[in-house]
Amino acid sequence: MNSDGSVVLLSFLLMVTLIGFILNSAIFFSMVTEWLKRPPLKPYDQIYFTMALVNLSFLCTMCVIILWQFVPVLSSTFDASSYFYVILFFQFYYSYWLSAWLCVYYFTSIINPVQRFFAWLKRSFSEFAPKLILVSAVGSLTISLPAIWKLSPEKQNKTYENINSSHFAPDYYIDPVYQIISTSLGCFLPFVLSSLYPVYLLISSCLGCFIPFTLSSLCLGYTLMHILSHVCRIKFNSSGSARPNLQAHARAARTMIWIFLLSLSLHLAQAFQFVSSKVGGDISLLSSFLTLSFPAAQALIIIQSSAKLRQRFQFLGHFGNVCNEKAGLHRKS
Repeated sequence: MNSDGSVVLLSFLLMVTLIGFILNSAIFFSMVTEWLKRPPLKPYDQIYFTMALVNLSFLCTMCVIILWQFVPVLSSTFDASSYFYVILFFQFYYSYWLSAWLCVYYFTSIINPVQRFFAWLKRSFSEFAPKLILVSAVGSLTISLPAIWKLSPEKQNKTYENINSSHFAPDYYIDPVYQIISTSLGCFLPFVLSSLYPVYLLISSCLGCFIPFTLSSLCLGYTLMHILSHVCRIKFNSSGSARPNLQAHARAARTMIWIFLLSLSLHLAQAFQFVSSKVGGDISLLSSFLTLSFPAAQALIIIQSSAKLRQRFQFLGHFGNVCNEKAGLHRKS
C-alpha cells in the first residue's frame, strides 16, 4: 500500500478509535448513573455496562501496544508481548461470552417456552446474569493465562546459555542436582510449552470462541423461527393486538443479528491476522481495521437496542442543536 493510502487508513483507524472511546464512555457513565439512581441494574444493563468496560479496556490496550511498537526505548527495555497476548485473548474471549449472554437474554425475553428447560431458563436468567458475567470473566482469564508461555525455545535456550556463561564464575562449584533442574527448566520446559501451544490454542479457541459463537447462533435461529411463527399467527388475527409486541421482538432480533455479524467480523479479523503473519501483505491492515472498529460498532448496537440510551443520545443531539442555534443568534446580533 502506498504512503497516501496508509495515511488515509491510519487516520480512519484513529477516528474509529476515538469514536469507540466516546460512545463506550457514554454508555459506561450512563449505566453508572442508572445504578446510582436505582440499584441494582437490570440484567441487560449489567451486560451493556460490562461490554462498555471491556471495550474501553481493549482500546486502552491497543493504544499501549501501538505506543510500545513505535517507541523503541520501551520495546528494547522490556519484552511485554506475552502479557499483551494474555490481555487481548482475555478481552476477545470475554467479549464473545458477553455477546452470547446478551443473545440468551433476548432469547428468553422473546420466546414463550413450552419445554421445561426453556421455561426454567426464562424464569432464572435474570437471577443468574450477574453470576454468569463473573464466571465468564474468570473463565476467560483462566484460558488466557497460558498464552504467557508463547515462547520460542531457541530464545529460551539462548537465554539459558547466556545465564550459565556469564553469571557463574569458573571456580564456583555447581551442584549436579541444581544443574539438572536448571537445565530442565531452562531448555526442556520451554520446548515442551512451545510444542503444546497449538493444542492450547485449539482448546482455548473452542472454549472462548466456538462455544459462545454457537450459543449465539442457536439463540438467533430459534428466535427468528419464533418471530416467523408469530407473524403467521398475526396474519390470522384480525384484531392486530399483537403488533406492538411483534415490533419489540423484531428490534431484539435485529440486535441479535448485528451482534452475531459483529462477532463474526472479529473472528475474521483474527483469521486475517493469522494469515498475514504467515504470508505477509496488506491484509494485516484489514485485520486492524476490523479489530479497532469492533468497540465503536458494538457501542452503536447497544445504543440502538436500549430505549434509555437512545433517548439520552437524542437529548444530547437536541441539546447540541439548541446550543448551535443560540450561538448563531448571538453571532447575528
